[in-house]
Amino acid sequence: MKMYLHRQILKGLAAVNLILVITVLQMGSIMAQSQPPTIPLPFDPATIDPSTLPGAKLPLYKGRQFMSLDEQKLPENVKQSMRRDVEQMRQQGFLHAEDAEVLKLDRRHMNRKKSQATKEDLDAIGMAPTKIKEALDTIGIVPTDITETPLATAKLIDVSPNGSWFIDKWTGLSRLFVVKGFGLVSLDEFDFTIGNGGVAVAEELCNEFVNAEPAALRVKESPAKRGITELVWVTEKRLFTLTVNRPLKSRGKVDQFIELAESLH
Repeated sequence: MKMYLHRQILKGLAAVNLILVITVLQMGSIMAQSQPPTIPLPFDPATIDPSTLPGAKLPLYKGRQFMSLDEQKLPENVKQSMRRDVEQMRQQGFLHAEDAEVLKLDRRHMNRKKSQATKEDLDAIGMAPTKIKEALDTIGIVPTDITETPLATAKLIDVSPNGSWFIDKWTGLSRLFVVKGFGLVSLDEFDFTIGNGGVAVAEELCNEFVNAEPAALRVKESPAKRGITELVWVTEKRLFTLTVNRPLKSRGKVDQFIELAESLH
């Protein structure tokens, strides 16, 4: 499963899988307020300026909406690609992917291992990399509390801002953990209501539930049998993505992964 932006669609990358269509209203004025710092982002669903894109106006949504693919204002070849993925997940339980696509958590982990952490940084947030305290200062949301979840005892190895840049703050963050029984697990969250934004969820892609909220589960595996599993769900204010660097194919493992997601609320 991959988050797919309108920017990418309009650039013709129609072969990429779309799980959720995310558009932030008033993004032109948001981006004009200030320039965000240059940092590597693991997940960046909304930092776009519609005025720079060619063609028709983007379909802008406010709040959380659920709609069918037929209602989505997307190129037909993109919709067809999405429907093929839905059918492939239904028939065989995973999607074929290249190694580069399924190793993103492993690459992020390796990049952090190469960085030098100070004692002050490590004490500040468990096992965070250098400059994490500075990064947290730029996050404009209160992170989801994990103290009553299995992530509370996991090893935190990275925290990065994500989302959109609004009034000198990022509207989301991504945390990377080492979780017993799973491996590398990232938790991304993004408050799309900041700046009057919204999310449109393609109903056909939702094949699971997280605390009664429709969720999209995608399992990807490469020819080398490396894999990744992503679970995306949307509450009234936030979009969450829980990712593990394993292809979870058994129902038992998938249920455990969903239980981890449900513990966050």
